[in-house]
Amino acid sequence: AELRAVLDEELAALPAKYREVLVLADLEQKGRGRVAAELGLPEGTVASRHARARALLAGRLTRRGWGLPAYLAAVAPALV
Repeated sequence: AELRAVLDEELAALPAKYREVLVLADLEQKGRGRVAAELGLPEGTVASRHARARALLAGRLTRRGWGLPAYLAAVAPALV
């Protein structure tokens, strides 16, 4: 429950261009091509934003005592 609250806060604090890619790619489990089509962006842009978003989120979560592995564990149920 604590991780979920921290995750919600940190996702909300990300710039929209990074948050939307993370939500579509990680939480909704859409592929790069589909995310690119939905956002009207080239796939390369989606890939770089996704990587940057994860790096930003990892830094934010690490400062709060969690880290990117906690995020990935939190979205793991969506992967199954």
